[in-house]
Amino acid sequence: MHDVIRITALSRATLYRRIAEGKFPAPVHLGGRACGWPRAALQRWVDDPEGYVDAHGPADLNTRA
Repeated sequence: MHDVIRITALSRATLYRRIAEGKFPAPVHLGGRACGWPRAALQRWVDDPEGYVDAHGPADLNTRA
């Protein structure tokens, strides 16, 4: 999360709001409490932050994988 905040210059709250809206890639759960973002998904967002649309649609952050 720290690196994603540094790369994007967005706050944690803004990241999760954009994930919920489908305007930022959703994290991938790695097990336990760990999660991360696929490098390719972050790169697509970096290349076009205003035009980014998550291919899976808005994320439901209330469900656990």
